[in-house]
Amino acid sequence: MKIRAWAVALTTLLVSSPVLADAFTGIYVQGLLGGGRSSTNVRGTASDFDGDYTQNQMLGQIAAGGSQSYGRFSLAVGAFYTVGEQKSGKKTYADAFGSLDANVKLKNVMGITVEPGFYVSPTALVYAKLGYAATTAGVKLTQVTTGGGSRTFNEEGDYNGFLLGAGMKLRFNERLYGVAEVQQVSYNRKDLDYGNGLTVSIKPSHFGAFVGVGARF
Repeated sequence: MKIRAWAVALTTLLVSSPVLADAFTGIYVQGLLGGGRSSTNVRGTASDFDGDYTQNQMLGQIAAGGSQSYGRFSLAVGAFYTVGEQKSGKKTYADAFGSLDANVKLKNVMGITVEPGFYVSPTALVYAKLGYAATTAGVKLTQVTTGGGSRTFNEEGDYNGFLLGAGMKLRFNERLYGVAEVQQVSYNRKDLDYGNGLTVSIKPSHFGAFVGVGARF
């Protein structure tokens, strides 16, 4: 009987919390600002390209979606776009004939997400973040000869991958809330063909930590 009483009490606590029912329910938009680290593993038919290219930078992100609360639980779906390009490092190789710069960057980072959440208080929600992300990534090669001449080779490809993250939302009033979030995205590997037998294979990834403000409607 005691076990049954505890089970009933726990079920009541989890599913019947009317004060929480609309804390984050509705359509939302939010803007985030933070820092991140882009990392791209590069393999080339010329081994000089091989290695991990990394770079830290400031990041901005905008997102929109909809959320529904179910007692102490919440479920949100949304879409996001990371503003600007994400540089992922640069390496320079020099020999008797000149130098070669290799620059890696990501752009047009966007995706869709699902956020299952749990209310830890009437105004605070913690959540996990699962999603699909896509980006355009490439390697720009700039060759400079000892005589002063230069040539540039730039190839890009479309990449997709999975996003994992977690965060917390804190309601300020009926419309506005603050948000803190971390995200990790890992993309697939793909070859970039520069011609003349030169192929560069890259696998991008990036991590970001954000804080921001959102509004629900």
